[in-house]
Amino acid sequence: MASYSNPKSIALITTGLFFLYVLLSQNHFPDKIVEDLIVPEQGDARQCRSRVEFQSYRRKSTDPSAESYSPSPALIVPEQGDARQCRSRVEFQSYRRKSTDPSAESYSPSPALIHRLRRYEQIHARCSRLIQDDPNGDHGDCQFVVWIAPFGSQGLGNKMLAIASTFLYALLTNRVLLIARDSSAENMDRLFCEPFPKSSWLLPRPLEIRLSTVNDSSRIGHAPDLKITPQHCHDFASSIKFPDVAYSYLSVDYTPDDRKFFCKEQQKLLQSQVTWLFLRSNVYFAPGLFLVESFRSDLAKLFPKQQAIFHHLSRYLFHPIDPVWDRTARFYDSYLARADRVVGIQMRVPPHLQGVRQNLAAEVFQCAVETKILPNISKNNVERIKLRSSISSQQQQIAAVVTSLDEHHFDVLREIYLNSSTADGSIVRVEQPSHEGQQHTGFLDHDEKALAEIYLLGLSDVLITSPGSTFGYIGQGLAGLRPWLMWAGPGSGRDICSKARTMDPCFFSFGESNCDCGEAVKLDNVERCQDWPIAPGVQLKTT
Repeated sequence: MASYSNPKSIALITTGLFFLYVLLSQNHFPDKIVEDLIVPEQGDARQCRSRVEFQSYRRKSTDPSAESYSPSPALIVPEQGDARQCRSRVEFQSYRRKSTDPSAESYSPSPALIHRLRRYEQIHARCSRLIQDDPNGDHGDCQFVVWIAPFGSQGLGNKMLAIASTFLYALLTNRVLLIARDSSAENMDRLFCEPFPKSSWLLPRPLEIRLSTVNDSSRIGHAPDLKITPQHCHDFASSIKFPDVAYSYLSVDYTPDDRKFFCKEQQKLLQSQVTWLFLRSNVYFAPGLFLVESFRSDLAKLFPKQQAIFHHLSRYLFHPIDPVWDRTARFYDSYLARADRVVGIQMRVPPHLQGVRQNLAAEVFQCAVETKILPNISKNNVERIKLRSSISSQQQQIAAVVTSLDEHHFDVLREIYLNSSTADGSIVRVEQPSHEGQQHTGFLDHDEKALAEIYLLGLSDVLITSPGSTFGYIGQGLAGLRPWLMWAGPGSGRDICSKARTMDPCFFSFGESNCDCGEAVKLDNVERCQDWPIAPGVQLKTT
């Protein structure tokens, strides 16, 4: 036994204890980052069981080294008291297992991001309480950004991408994110749990009257009171007075004047003078925030791996309410839980390839076989029998979950594996949760099915997605995976599929800001969207 009377031993022990004291006193273990899950305080959480049950769906990996791995802390949920209110908040992470893909990356949230989220939760709780208690009163130093759903029918994926981008803007500017419940977003509170502790992210009903001010008379870059002319550039802070309410339009059809939202001079005035900012968007505009010089260093600290911005924000913000989570969990338990590998396949032919791609399912099968995601089939019965006789009882089982409005794609892929054995003897089951035929966004039952399928993609071990699909973007963000993209390879589609260079979604219709003061900013951390060549979109590079 070692003697601890030795002066050197005593010195080492003393030094170690002192170092531990310094770490604890300096908060070098911020916000329980070393724990698997980080959740906000709530009251009685029984209204959203997914907050707790998600963790229980995690299954033990067949990887012998997996015992040493705890679940990824990428699920940066706020601290909660009774977590029974939203089971998906906790249970989703328990369904995730360590990837067997050697190219898969691990994305842990930075201490700076977790600290910023905790600070935001305090601001949100304080300011939302003020507007609840006195909607028309003095709200002190609180500033708000209210996301408004775009005009017309928009898919759930578009809305989630836009809300995540708006929340990122709120984090960078210390604004409070609120969701306007107009006709295009009326199901938000019936699909998602409240993401912030002890408060709501829904715009209070008495304040919905403010939505009447959302028009061109308060639109940034268009309204006379919200324009900056070149003669103001040297002293615009004192020579221009913005109104207390402003409106920004950042949807896919926005104009060069709307893009002035990304100019530094506009942002300075918005932050110093505008209390209520209403923002209408249906795109993932997070890459555009790098155009604002004052945001760049903050973004680099919060997200050292910039391609993980949406990954972290989606896992923090979006947690299905219990009925939606129950639908997801039941399907997973019934059809996917026993598989050695779950392959998520999202099938949709984009508009620019309609009529060009005649047999989507056959091409997806070709992609999956060429990339060894799914096994090839055997046409030779004799060889198949020999192969089966040499296979142990522990055959590999693969579950392919197909998400598509069209049942035909599923039927074709399923028939391939029903009518032939696999060349390597593995067992492939092809499943489809639903097939609506057409998109019916805004109908609650349809949106519930869509959200459940998005989360099934997020629980997959590997993904094959269609180009330009916001549905696929959400799935890959939740999964933390770079998918295999159909028809997105080099050579104008000569490759059936290729591995995505980044898991960051595409910012459709990106354009340089036509700022009134100074030259346009050139970004070197973005690239043209790999999967959407028909529009000037960009996505954040992998760093």
